[in-house]
Amino acid sequence: MEHLLEDATPEHEFILGQRRIKNLHELVSVLKEISDIEFSYYSNDSKNDFSSWIRDIIKDETLAEDLLDCHKREETINCIESRIEWIKYEVENMVPEITEDSIEKIDFKIKKEDKTQDEIPETNLFSEIPKESEFSGIFGKDENKKTETVKSPKSYMSSTIKGFLIGLLIGLFIGIMIGRSLSFIKP
Repeated sequence: MEHLLEDATPEHEFILGQRRIKNLHELVSVLKEISDIEFSYYSNDSKNDFSSWIRDIIKDETLAEDLLDCHKREETINCIESRIEWIKYEVENMVPEITEDSIEKIDFKIKKEDKTQDEIPETNLFSEIPKESEFSGIFGKDENKKTETVKSPKSYMSSTIKGFLIGLLIGLFIGIMIGRSLSFIKP
């Protein structure tokens, strides 16, 4: 989209009287200086040279179509200025285009980050190791070394989720059983 604001090559510049116009900004500037009579030579009921140049050289089909409806110099200026502002807005807020190459780069970064996570020793996960009495759920005993080891946060989360799901299932089962037993009691 940003290419729409770039300069045309010298052989594709728009020649308006003695002026050579190479981009949309210059076109607006020149249109503000010329008379309505000079403007009507380039844009009238039978032709619109500005629209043709923008379609063929600048490659902005949207603006070219919009200019076909502009029959006065001020309308044309406003239309081009609005389009320039829209292009600038789009460029500033542009979401990067997703290509196969960009997907491969992202995939490579993810794989690289996963590899570095595996290389981190588990003992470096906490700056201070809490006492077993404070956090008994995250400690395990290493029988060979006779020392306490800290479970990785990943395994701790896994066991916490498993415990939660088991508790949920037990609660659901008890709820169903109580519900069934209450359905036999008549009010």
